[in-house]
Amino acid sequence: MNSSTERKKTGLIERAIENWLINTNERNYQTPFCQALMVQGHTVLFRSKHRPMEQGKDIVTRDKSGCYHAYQLKSGDVNQGFWRNIKGEIDALMQLPIVHPSVQKDDGHRAYLVCNGEITDEVRFEIDQINEDNLRRNREYAYLYVISFPELLDMFLQAQSEFLPKSIEEFRAFLELHLSDGRDFLDKNELAKFLASSVLTPGIRQKSDKIHAISSSVVLLSHLLKSYQEEENHFALFEAWGLLASAIVVFARI
Repeated sequence: MNSSTERKKTGLIERAIENWLINTNERNYQTPFCQALMVQGHTVLFRSKHRPMEQGKDIVTRDKSGCYHAYQLKSGDVNQGFWRNIKGEIDALMQLPIVHPSVQKDDGHRAYLVCNGEITDEVRFEIDQINEDNLRRNREYAYLYVISFPELLDMFLQAQSEFLPKSIEEFRAFLELHLSDGRDFLDKNELAKFLASSVLTPGIRQKSDKIHAISSSVVLLSHLLKSYQEEENHFALFEAWGLLASAIVVFARI
């Protein structure tokens, strides 16, 4: 396969992932976001089930240096109107300590507003003012960072860059799965073969490489299930995630 064909193939896959990210919501990209963080060396301590009393924190992680991070996930663009609606959650995200058995309340954390859309300049300016005011007043509140669509897309692409389809056969399988009718039954045989040939391959032996492959498989499957998510085909989604769980167990034992 020549380099021009390879670039076109990779570009098509990247656009498929980009299209998925644009059209998904925070619940559907929460799990792949956790996996992308794990690829970067984070340990996920908490994942929200979207219930009350979670203090503005959808995800809590600890990085390799021992620092704590808390994330609030949103879907769509964050303009001034939307910002006003979520300001209470953001205040809790920044001001309240992480409540977790392995975290001391005085450990501190970094706070992140994450969205799969854009954050308007007006909102970014207000966030800068809030951060500066807290620093000036010596308030022990978390500094608020933002991760919007471009950074989020880059995280997902980097998390699975080594496991994107390489051969024509893998690429064809990726597209067929990605373009499946979300109202139909899941082709479990094709999905199992694709995972075994492109991500959870028997040739991977090192523990660190296996962890990376497992994390990438979760991110990749989220993209492939886009049509089933849109159609709310819960039976197919259940089958897909169950199949992946079984495949991971087998892969981990090899």
